[in-house]
Amino acid sequence: MYGDSLVDLATLDRHMPRNGVIQAYLDAAERDGIFIPHFRERLAGAYYFKGLDGLRFYAKMGREDAYRSTRDFLLAL
Repeated sequence: MYGDSLVDLATLDRHMPRNGVIQAYLDAAERDGIFIPHFRERLAGAYYFKGLDGLRFYAKMGREDAYRSTRDFLLAL
C-alpha cells in the first residue's frame, strides 16, 4: 500500500489471524538483521487506523456482527 508497512501487516493479521503473520514478519526481520523501531506501538496504531475505517464501513453496511467484533478487538488493544 503506502505509508507505514505495518498497516499492511495489521491488515493481513486481521484477515488471517491463525496464520502467524506477525511472528513470521518478526522472524524474517530478525533473520535479515532488520531493526524495526517502535514495532508494537506502530502495529497498534496500524490496527486502529484500519479498524476505525472498518467500523465506518461496517456501520454503513449494517454489519452489526462485524462492527462489534472489530470494536471489541480495538478496545482490547
